[in-house]
Amino acid sequence: AKHHDGFCLWPNPVSAHCSKDVDVLRELSDACREEGLKFGVYISPWDRNDHAYGTPAYNERYAETLRSVHGGAYGPIFEHWFDGACGEGPNGKRQDYDWPLFHRTVGELQPDAVQFSDVGPGCRWVGNENGVAGETNWSTLNAHGYTPGAGAPPVRSLTEGDEHGAAWIPAEADVSIRPGWFWRASEDDRLKSVDELMDIYYSSVGRNAVLLLNVPADTRGKIPAADSLRLMEFRARRDSVFARNLARRVRVPAGRRLLDGTFDSHAVLRARTFEIDIQDSEPFNLLLLQEYIPLGQRISSFMVEAWDGGADSARSEGGWTEIARGTTVGYKRILRLPPTTASRLRITITDALAVPILSEVGVYREL
Repeated sequence: AKHHDGFCLWPNPVSAHCSKDVDVLRELSDACREEGLKFGVYISPWDRNDHAYGTPAYNERYAETLRSVHGGAYGPIFEHWFDGACGEGPNGKRQDYDWPLFHRTVGELQPDAVQFSDVGPGCRWVGNENGVAGETNWSTLNAHGYTPGAGAPPVRSLTEGDEHGAAWIPAEADVSIRPGWFWRASEDDRLKSVDELMDIYYSSVGRNAVLLLNVPADTRGKIPAADSLRLMEFRARRDSVFARNLARRVRVPAGRRLLDGTFDSHAVLRARTFEIDIQDSEPFNLLLLQEYIPLGQRISSFMVEAWDGGADSARSEGGWTEIARGTTVGYKRILRLPPTTASRLRITITDALAVPILSEVGVYREL
């Protein structure tokens, strides 16, 4: 809605540097509602046009800008993206942002909006713009004493979270489908491939993060046809990979709940080792685990073993071969495995903060 140049895509009563005749936010928010999509906004606090930028007065001007968007004119807003950018180089203006004022303003007007920044409070930046979360990724963070931008937590904390973090601030991994964030005709043939997008999916969603995939509009205000086609190809590949769960049975009490595709059902793993029977011993190379997040993120590490002792053999330790290890699970962990053919898997939770509780288990074959 507003980037660092300061131009506002709506009639902002605080700024003359705005779209006065066409309310792009109105058109976009209306279109989102018509299509059943949730509506979010990015409003950069850095403003290279506002005369007050670099002075205490700017903070209230920016808060008033937030009020003009979040005050109800555009309906419910699902997410507000706070960029921590500040200043115009070593000799440029810099602003001492009043972050408590900004977060409070959005929170009071849109209490259900997820506020994104380096320290949340709704979700956090993952520490890079490659769409990659840490192999270990806790949804908790110790944010006290930190601020967005220059005062952000260490990159490792942003990428991995903090195991004993005081606040629930999950990671959001942002990346663009193009080399840059904005549309350029020179980049029309430089879209990320479907394989690259799948790698990003496994490295973000598959590591307990939310994926924000940027798809820039062109100078017509439209998504270019090539970008749209690539999105549909990506969706088709993802749907194809996860269309058929090869897990036939999970050998835990209430194990059927882990195969019902319903997040609200779950099973408690009082014994921290369980087996998964595979459909017809079909080959596979992906393991999906989901924790029951309403009761918190608990699993710190786990081990995966494949049974190679024969279908009728006793379950002796000699029949199991370790094929992978993982750390955190969280809302979703998709672990890429070596190509494997086995009648069953054994998962051992090797470390956890409390009794593990899963909501879903899946075994898949990546085409």
